[in-house]
Amino acid sequence: MKNEQRTKENDMSTLKFTHPEKYFDELLFNWFQRLIVSKNSLLVAIVRKCPRLIEYLVAEAKKNGIEIDVDDLNVISDCALPFVLPTLLKENDNQCYYNGKLIDNIILLDEAIYFGSTFEMIYGIILTGLKHFDSPLSKQNVHSLPAVVSEDARRIKDILKFDLFNDVDFDKLLIEKELIPLYIDFVLSKFRELGKPCDVEFPIIYLKLKENSSDGNKSKFIGGELEKLRKRLLPNSVQEPYVTDHYTDSFYSDSNFGVTESIDSWTLLLDELSFMDKHVVSPDFQKIRVFFTSGNEKLSLASYAPCAIPQRLLIENSPLFEGTALAPLWKKVFRAAKVGEKEFEPSYQKVTDALAYENMPEDTHFMQWYLQTKQYQEQTKKSLVVWANYLLSFAKLLDISKELKNLFDFESNVIDIVDLNYLIGHDLAKEIRLELLNLLQSDAVVQLPTVYIDPIKQFKLIPEDYQRAYEKHNQSDFFDCTSISGLVSAEFSNQHKYIEIPSRRPCVHQNVDRLKFGVTYTSMMDDFYLYFGNRSDRLRVRIHKAVDRRVDRGSIVPKYVNVDGTYLRLFRAGENEDQYKDQLNRLLLLILKMLKEETKRNEIPERIINTCFNFTLSGEILPEEKLRLLRGIEFSTQLDGKGWGYKTFFCDREKKQSVLQHCIDSGLLIKSSLSYYKLSNDFDSDEAIVVNKEINDLLRQRVQLVATLYSSLSASTVREICNWSLVQDEEKEGKYLENLQQELEKIRKELKLFISNQDARKLDNLKKHIIDVFDAVPDNDIEDIKEEMLLQSEKFTNEVKILYNKLYGSVSDSINRSNETPKIKELNDKVSCFDKVILLLTLKFSDQKKEKLEYAIDDLQDKLSARLAEASLNWLETMKDASHFENEQGEGFDLNILKIVDII
Repeated sequence: MKNEQRTKENDMSTLKFTHPEKYFDELLFNWFQRLIVSKNSLLVAIVRKCPRLIEYLVAEAKKNGIEIDVDDLNVISDCALPFVLPTLLKENDNQCYYNGKLIDNIILLDEAIYFGSTFEMIYGIILTGLKHFDSPLSKQNVHSLPAVVSEDARRIKDILKFDLFNDVDFDKLLIEKELIPLYIDFVLSKFRELGKPCDVEFPIIYLKLKENSSDGNKSKFIGGELEKLRKRLLPNSVQEPYVTDHYTDSFYSDSNFGVTESIDSWTLLLDELSFMDKHVVSPDFQKIRVFFTSGNEKLSLASYAPCAIPQRLLIENSPLFEGTALAPLWKKVFRAAKVGEKEFEPSYQKVTDALAYENMPEDTHFMQWYLQTKQYQEQTKKSLVVWANYLLSFAKLLDISKELKNLFDFESNVIDIVDLNYLIGHDLAKEIRLELLNLLQSDAVVQLPTVYIDPIKQFKLIPEDYQRAYEKHNQSDFFDCTSISGLVSAEFSNQHKYIEIPSRRPCVHQNVDRLKFGVTYTSMMDDFYLYFGNRSDRLRVRIHKAVDRRVDRGSIVPKYVNVDGTYLRLFRAGENEDQYKDQLNRLLLLILKMLKEETKRNEIPERIINTCFNFTLSGEILPEEKLRLLRGIEFSTQLDGKGWGYKTFFCDREKKQSVLQHCIDSGLLIKSSLSYYKLSNDFDSDEAIVVNKEINDLLRQRVQLVATLYSSLSASTVREICNWSLVQDEEKEGKYLENLQQELEKIRKELKLFISNQDARKLDNLKKHIIDVFDAVPDNDIEDIKEEMLLQSEKFTNEVKILYNKLYGSVSDSINRSNETPKIKELNDKVSCFDKVILLLTLKFSDQKKEKLEYAIDDLQDKLSARLAEASLNWLETMKDASHFENEQGEGFDLNILKIVDII
């Protein structure tokens, strides 16, 4: 048995780096198996990702024939602790009960612990609450079960107790640093299949498409229905609902390459409705988010309207709800927290067994109890703020419920009790759900009372110790940004680098304020408009769209924080790195370091860098299904119309950007001389680690290929290989040839303008442009290139031999089926025609006589590429005696040129 266990552990360890998806699947399956056999336990899932992950695993279990329900597992989130802990005890038999079931243990869950500040705090809150309300449960009944832990989490190893799970210890849960980004993306992509937001603190209603809805493209139909809703609610607004598309793919998959399933999400920003309402606390923003999963007829719609709530309003008869149908719902939850029922007693004798840490000096016990008590009280206030904003957002939902009913079907399960369990626990949720349903079905409109809120002095909170470094890098990075998406990436990347990571300092007690920082939408508007000079709704929508995407990816986390006595919902950097700044930069740094090593150059020519990006990020010469470098970012390579060769681009969902220029703007590359770059010394070597060993090896092979090509073949041959690498499949061929067609159209306009103005000074730029286009067309006559590769093949690595076989097999196929794919031939003809015009124009402005025509051709052959000149020599020879050359002054010359231009 021990040998079998050891074999399984070895297999898992190997799987971790060879097939991470399988490893993560197995890891989460084992974690879930432990949960469902934990009888008589209350499961506390830490928000944000853990509750949704459990839902996903339950759904997967049902697909495999395991009948289980989330409600049966007794799952709450940490938001519900202040309302559940005081009510666990059943006085008559001194036992703890939840949802009518006996509770012997509390298990604190998280999908991962990276540093442990949040886990440590919530663990202390549970112990404090149990002791304060005289529960028969104590520290011995509180257990931990994270799915994975990082090396940094060793600092809280003393409180990670796995007593209920004898097959678990800390070291078995360790996840390597380089696997963390893959793991976070894997988890998020999995539970995204639920078709609902990651946030659990706002009201969600579940709708169905009406029977007469489109049988075709459901996503397009839903988008159209939301546009109808926008026109009814905001008839004078030009703001349209925007789509935030997601996919359930991960870095790479053994069975599927790329996208596996589309998860559509729409956001309709309703701030204008809030601005029109002068009688209520104004939310920082108001919007609805709609999620739809293909193959599922059910939609989930979440209403967001979080307000800044002063602490003075957190009372039983809160002015926020007084006199409305929501007041009883607020009071029931408020009373459950037993706020102020009796004072917390900071007595050493009473609380010793409730301290989070045991092996501490006696003089620190009092301080630890004080900190845990403070955190419990703060958690109670934050949970009440969450509930208040749930009700305020529900009131906004009621305002538009009639319009929603015209578009979608409301069913009896329009509100799921599981969503309420996370916030207030099952007993309260069961009762309050019915009252919320009644409000929805009655088409009630809740007129919230007038509440005066003192002006908030701060809309963002940055700890003073880190403010200088954070603001310095923000100013520098913002200046280089060319899009709103880039500004959002810079903001939260700098929070992560210059606030979150430096604050991870070991301490004896819980670091209460370490994660109390962040910004609001309003503060981002104030900061970003300085760089774009625009405070319009368009700017606000673009900020929301960029933030939504990053919240869904885990690189931004919303948190309620007390700022000067008022609770604000702030956005701070999350556990996941920013996709377009941190993850992308790490990937590019890894490729560049490999290129430097393989070329043995300190200064690398621009054409080699661009070719390397082409082959590693978007080239299809060596297609590898396992090579999924960065999910969610689309890379493309296209002709560089302003210089030699090609450039690789990426799209940040807002704007297409050059990868090379991004490297320069991010400080990865420094220009050392004309068209040469060197790698910056500002980045630590560890910063490049973003992929596992197998992906690392595949990347290394492609970089080696580029280095070998440039060291062994002529530049024209390498260029021709690039040409063919971009037309290896129909989709890429279509995009590439479309790009060439666009370049030809640009030349057509330049040529006509040049002929009209007869400006010889612009001739050189025109020649360069046409040479670039001519050189970019894949050449069907490849015998010379083929011969050059054959001569070098014995010296090449195995990768180049593979390239040779794949490339020339593909080229031969393309030539043999030229009648089926005439696009390349058509482009060849067009480019040749342009080439002839350029040669004629060159002759005209070179002041050469007829008898010196041969000299002019020799001169052209030196100036232009050999292939370009040779392709035109025969045609020019036939034109020596043409009538329009007989006149030395060139009379009639322009007319003939214009005829050629008309032909093309």
